[in-house]
Amino acid sequence: MLSWHHLLLCSLLICGLYLLFAFPLTTFAARSSSTTDLASAMTTAARRQASATPLESHVGTVLPGEQLWHGVSDYLFGANDASWAWSAQNMGNNPAIAATVKAADIPLIRTPLTETDAQARVRAVEQAGAHCLGILPLNLQEAQTIVQALGNQCLLYELGNEPDTAISATSYAGLWNQIVPALRHLDSQALFIGPVVAFPDLHYIQTFLQLAQSAGNPPDVVSWHMYPCTNQSASWCLSQGVNSYATAAQQVQGVIQQVLGHALPLAITEWNDNWTPIATPQEGDPAFMTRFTQDSLRTMMTAGITIATQFDLASNAGGGHLDMVTPATGQARPQLNAMAALIQATRTGTVPPPGSSPSPTPLPTQPILPIQPTLNQTQMNCLLDPTCWVQQAIANLAQSIAQGIMNLLTPLITWLIQNPANFISQTPPALTYQNATVQTVVQLALTVVDAALAVLVIVMGYTVMVGEQWGLSLSRIGDLLPRLALAFLAAHVSLWLIQWFIDFNNMLCLAIIQTTDLTILTQTVKSVLTFTIAQNGWLLFLLGLLLGGMTLLLGWQMLIRLAFLIFLISIAPLGLLCFALPYTQPWGKLWLSNFTTTVFVQFFQITTLSVGGMLVAHLFPATNALWQVLTLLVCSAVFFLVLHLPSMLRHWALSGVAAQAGAAATNAVGAVGSYALDVLPRLLALL
Repeated sequence: MLSWHHLLLCSLLICGLYLLFAFPLTTFAARSSSTTDLASAMTTAARRQASATPLESHVGTVLPGEQLWHGVSDYLFGANDASWAWSAQNMGNNPAIAATVKAADIPLIRTPLTETDAQARVRAVEQAGAHCLGILPLNLQEAQTIVQALGNQCLLYELGNEPDTAISATSYAGLWNQIVPALRHLDSQALFIGPVVAFPDLHYIQTFLQLAQSAGNPPDVVSWHMYPCTNQSASWCLSQGVNSYATAAQQVQGVIQQVLGHALPLAITEWNDNWTPIATPQEGDPAFMTRFTQDSLRTMMTAGITIATQFDLASNAGGGHLDMVTPATGQARPQLNAMAALIQATRTGTVPPPGSSPSPTPLPTQPILPIQPTLNQTQMNCLLDPTCWVQQAIANLAQSIAQGIMNLLTPLITWLIQNPANFISQTPPALTYQNATVQTVVQLALTVVDAALAVLVIVMGYTVMVGEQWGLSLSRIGDLLPRLALAFLAAHVSLWLIQWFIDFNNMLCLAIIQTTDLTILTQTVKSVLTFTIAQNGWLLFLLGLLLGGMTLLLGWQMLIRLAFLIFLISIAPLGLLCFALPYTQPWGKLWLSNFTTTVFVQFFQITTLSVGGMLVAHLFPATNALWQVLTLLVCSAVFFLVLHLPSMLRHWALSGVAAQAGAAATNAVGAVGSYALDVLPRLLALL
């Protein structure tokens, strides 16, 4: 039986553990060392002295190291140096890559920075002769260490990378208002860029600007990412896709003017034709990549974009099909050659009109028109063959179903991830401990706890009063009093304890999302749902639908988890009160085990998804059907494991506790009956 000294020591131990872990994790939770986050390294400006002198950008802001070439910012021709973990050969260990990039005269390189590799990243950018655009982690201490260590070597920073895939605009703005003022105080010459969203999400950008402006910390540049030709044909891409940069720039600048009352420089810090890991046929066409690259940059010129960094240089991004340099050999690919040719034309003021190219690579000079559908002989024969016609009709129906699922999921997932009620990667406080209905039910449960405590106190009081006369031992009552007091206290602070557990889980989930690359897996899932039967076959199509169904099941499972967690929160005072008596303690353990398992199973599932995403990212050596099958099988295996994690944890964590609770129920009934038969007649006689 527990004594007062034991209980006091346990209480002090719990408080000490909370102070030891809670406060450091509050800082750690904001960490954003994502493998897709792109931050910066440094540069030397000496090689451009003969070309131009730094001038004001389109909106009158002088960016560090920026030059205007006949009215065009040279930072428009930047590129990304993504994670070195994606490729054995990269800018950090292959001098041939840096030499190729330097020969192309790339003026700005965006690269990820952490405490451990910031200096190496800076040296790599210096070797390529470029300026640095660094992306900082969403952690104040680590960001301060990086900025202080680099000094004037890097004066352009983005904070985080695509936060809209993991946290709300409100949460990101909160981190911005915490981190950026301290960094500006540390380095007054540095400029800070945000919100680095995955696409020009006007609502996210507007919310961020409003909160940053209200705190007196507006960004120096507004940034977003664009991949306008994803899942589109080559003809649509060249005729309409490249024009979307101008539309986005106009809309974003309109939001900036509305919130701030003045313009800001605009940055597209990731762009290419296609973000998916599935290479498109046109990406292997040098003429298409040249035309797309130069038309995209010319559109950005006319749209007033100040910074644009292509994704990416040589990191085996997207299985290598997004790279401008072959990592193993350091050889330039058509996209880099096209950019280098346009750089020289811009410097000399001889930029050709859209649809043509300064590159010697032959390109079509006439606008590409949409291909008109025609029927070949095979298709004509299929119309005359009933079996073939039925098969084609079934294929078209199945494809329509898949596209419908995709059209339904895309806006739903986007809305959910950006909504404060996001229950996939977080446990929303607004639906749990901050919910008014939940708080009302908890107050009702506390009323029951208070009533139960009153009954127990009355019974123990009568027992003390008449116990000696009846020969009852009073030592056990002395042992029960501290347990009863602690259980009563725990029941009344249950909402605070629940808040700590849920916030702790959210910190862990956010840390693992930003440390790994959960977006790789989600992007892969999105891309496989766009497979066509004609191009990929029934096997890939069915595997894609299976993966889509498992994705929906995961969402449903997360929703059930949230509902069960709300129920456990509502009865928390009763569950904690069960620790007051030895006979009811197993029921308290059962509640506590269910609660902790339900809360933290989300962290284990998110971790599994993130690790699975990293595994999928390393299975991109080729773009044939076998690779696609392997990718789908790995994704399906990851989702299968994630879906079974709750049952596995329930079996490991709760099987013994449930058995104890059942035995406790039987013992409690027997003990209560025996006590009643012994005490109640004597109480009645006394009355």
